[in-house]
Amino acid sequence: MRYYDLTLTDPTTGKPLRRWSSHPGGQFDPQALNVIFDMPVTVDDEPVHQPTVIIEGISLQDVTNAQQFATTITQDGKLTGGSNLILKAGMQAGLPLANPAQAATLVQGFVFQSWGNWINTDMSLSLVIVPAIYRQNAPGNFVFTWTAGQPLVDALKQTLSVAFPNVQVSFSVSENLIAAQTDVHYCATFGQLAAHVRQLTRRMLGPNYGGVRMAFGANTIRVFDGTQQTPIALLQFTDFVGQPTWIEQNKIQVKTVMRGDIRVGDFIEFPIGFTNSPGFVTTQHAAYPSFNRYQSAIQGKFIVTQIRHVGNFRDPDGNSWVSIFNAVPVLQ
Repeated sequence: MRYYDLTLTDPTTGKPLRRWSSHPGGQFDPQALNVIFDMPVTVDDEPVHQPTVIIEGISLQDVTNAQQFATTITQDGKLTGGSNLILKAGMQAGLPLANPAQAATLVQGFVFQSWGNWINTDMSLSLVIVPAIYRQNAPGNFVFTWTAGQPLVDALKQTLSVAFPNVQVSFSVSENLIAAQTDVHYCATFGQLAAHVRQLTRRMLGPNYGGVRMAFGANTIRVFDGTQQTPIALLQFTDFVGQPTWIEQNKIQVKTVMRGDIRVGDFIEFPIGFTNSPGFVTTQHAAYPSFNRYQSAIQGKFIVTQIRHVGNFRDPDGNSWVSIFNAVPVLQ
């Protein structure tokens, strides 16, 4: 059974302003409002479009006062007012293959834009979400100083503790990332910092080393490079919506039932020998060379670099409540 919990809170007091849920009090509500969302989550050196949410069936009061939920930009470029948003989604008990443990927070940020719409008898509220609190027109204090002989983790801890004093930071990078010379850099946004750090570290540990990646999501910053052993999410045959496929060289995409327990920077592993499982299309000998590559790579370990959660709560199509993962192989 599909599940969502969408909460808007006051950014200053934390007081809930609005809450829409498919399971209020833990019980399924057959009259729950329809929510439609498109939530990209990615490493911040590869920017994508902002997350969007549409709530259908809202009250007339919320339609006529939709702007109250959005952040206002003052004349000096600062952001004020608005609301913070937390969206949790996934599955709850009710269907034989549903796994409630896979439901978690998909996105957490502030409402940058909001507007209402009224067409015939349908009323809706649309929201544009910004996960990070700093933008080009409201820059943060990102002063990155990586001193010669200093580990990268120490330099990033200093920078991020100033810019995000209340945000948890998780590091999973090689200890061999030591600066050969001092680098001082100022950034206005988190995305600019992530791009600079990756440029500095790419190929630093060898020609196949992809560099350090940084991702901001669910009020947590993750810094990783794929060299550290972390828990692996083992995907099951019943998780898949369609088949995994290669979309670029050394990049695979897999679509699963909606799940929030896998985040950017996590390791995933595919079922061994899943191509022989019932329901999967087998590759014929005519495509034997590509089949060889597909078989060996799928049985390896991958690290997630991008996620896209797409949901339409009332749409009965199974393809309308999914998570799409892009991942790259982990070099052994």
